[in-house]
Amino acid sequence: VLYTTGSSVSLYWWTDFHSNSHVIYGTNPQALTQSHTGNATIDVYDHIVYFGELEPTKTYYYSVSSTLDDLTIFSDTSLFVTARTLKVNFDDITTPVNTIFKYPINIVDATDLGGLGIKIRFDAGLLAIATDSSVISEGPFTSADQYSFFNQISRSEGSIELDVSWHNNIDNGTNINRGTEADGSGILGYINFIAKRAGVANVSLEEIESFDVHRMVIDHEVSDGDITIP
Repeated sequence: VLYTTGSSVSLYWWTDFHSNSHVIYGTNPQALTQSHTGNATIDVYDHIVYFGELEPTKTYYYSVSSTLDDLTIFSDTSLFVTARTLKVNFDDITTPVNTIFKYPINIVDATDLGGLGIKIRFDAGLLAIATDSSVISEGPFTSADQYSFFNQISRSEGSIELDVSWHNNIDNGTNINRGTEADGSGILGYINFIAKRAGVANVSLEEIESFDVHRMVIDHEVSDGDITIP
């Protein structure tokens, strides 16, 4: 298993003759009723089969096979477990009026994220985006040597859009894609806000799209945050 996400898996095996790539799989090791075939027009030594439409946090059993003419080899039955659903959370915090502060965007249970696009909605009557500093800055989850793109796409009164993509880890010897470094949990980035006046300002996600390294859509969960300004 090269990697899994909450909805997909990438499998690799090697044969000592050029052959095709086939996988059977399922949630019952005694009944592998689903199948997926690699590129049927290419016979290879290094076999990579990627497929999606899986359920998060679920155990799947699989067996691979390769065929050349009348010769077919089969593997024993193995298993993989898909990752948890990606979560994006906003904190409940308290901050004084007329202060500039960094508000975190939290990522939880990421596995081999390839890209993430989010549109954040906030209470423009109580909050404003700071104009004398960077609107969004990177957090510790997204270090500079791991992402290929981290940028604000657009901003307006009460909303801001962010797009992030991560480098694929390509093995130099085999040219195999081994996923990304976007794993685990942490702060994706910070929004630089100004607390304009007293009240409770809600921050939420209006839109979200998340992808694995093959641009397969990942399931996600979102929780709002409240910023209390006494």
